[in-house]
Order: sequence, then structure tokens, then C-alpha cells
Amino acid sequence: MELLVLLLLTSSVLAANVVDEVNRLRQGFAASNGIPDMWKLVESEEMIKIAKTFSTDCSIHKPGKNYRYFYFHGNDQAGKFEGSLIAFINQNEHTNIRLVNQFFGSYMRKTAFFMDFLEPTQKKIGCVPMNCKLTDVSKQFTPEYKILCVLGDSQPSMPLPLPKSDKKPGTECGSNGHGEDGLCVENT
Repeated sequence: MELLVLLLLTSSVLAANVVDEVNRLRQGFAASNGIPDMWKLVESEEMIKIAKTFSTDCSIHKPGKNYRYFYFHGNDQAGKFEGSLIAFINQNEHTNIRLVNQFFGSYMRKTAFFMDFLEPTQKKIGCVPMNCKLTDVSKQFTPEYKILCVLGDSQPSMPLPLPKSDKKPGTECGSNGHGEDGLCVENT
């Protein structure tokens, strides 16, 4: 019984910290790739409501017109699976970009995993605890995740190969935003 209580408490703490954790990953990605217009994600009741409508059958999840989704806090198999995606991109992004685009094109009908939360133009996020075992994404791995997050309001626009520049993150936020700790935030 103590283990069950500990797991429930851990799950709620994980969900509460996801937004900060994802923003730290976005900051690091923007800094290492010179992305000047990466927006800070802000928790949104609208996105949380959408996330709560997702079925517990994770195999039927699909993105909507104004939102994408991703899974977070995975098991070892999830880490290995996403590591294999990164290795695939790194191996092919400069030599066979058509193959990479074709590969991610198939994921765009569902989730592109970490590529979704690295999309610079997304501004809103809502996460809910949800155990998802994905049996249809890989022949080698069976990733399992503890959290489902929904992102809005834009659709993916990140080009492949992944952008790299010498620009300073948080410096091209447009007239509606300004830079703060390497991410763009809305003007208040």
C-alpha cells in the first residue's frame, strides 16, 4: 500500500514539474542550435481540457487542428526508442533528408515525440497523468510513458535538417513578445 501511495504522489509531482522541465529542454535546444524564436510554454487550461479528453487507449491518439501532443516521463524502453530516433536523425539529416522527412511525415499523423515539444512556435501546454504503453511505434522497443501533454496553438514548422545558427536565443520574438532567459515570452 505504501508503494501505491508513493507512486501516486510521484505521478502528481511529475505532472506539476513537466512544464518547467520541458521549458528547460527547450532553452537548451534553442541555445545549442541558435534558435532565436523559441517560445516559453505556458500552462493552459484549454490544453489541459483537451488532454483530459484523450482516451486511455493511447494507440488511437491523434493531433487536432490547433494542437499536437507528446508523451513524457518514459521507461527505459522509451529512452532507447527516442535515442534511436535521435540517432536516425543525426545519421541522415545531412545526407538523406528526404528519408528523414518521410519518416517524420508518418509520425505527424500521431506524435513526433520530442520533436513536438521542440517546435519553437508552440506557446501553450497542458499535461495530465496517463499511462501509455505504445506497442505500434517500434519493432525493437515498447515504450511506456506516464504523462500526456498537449501543445498549442500552432502546427509544426521546424525545418529539417534541424536549424543551427549563431543567433542568440530569445532575440527574435516579434512585436508581441520579448526575450527572457533565452526563450520568448508574451508582452504583458
